[in-house]
Amino acid sequence: MNNNPKIRYGAYNIIGIDKIVVLKKGQTMESYSRKTLGPDMVGYFQVLNGTSSLKAGDSMKVPKVELRPQYRK
Repeated sequence: MNNNPKIRYGAYNIIGIDKIVVLKKGQTMESYSRKTLGPDMVGYFQVLNGTSSLKAGDSMKVPKVELRPQYRK
């Protein structure tokens, strides 16, 4: 999963599933990812969930991520 082109060169590895949430009205995968993990993290959600978008009422896995060794101080 961490070799997926969407996240291959990112600073984080997906190490599991943090939780599963049901998106509420007005929420999208993109808005939820910005709110929880920060900007530009939607690729991790897309890879873990196997889709590029989800909408209200859909269940979504929230990735548990860890900084890759080369980015640690």
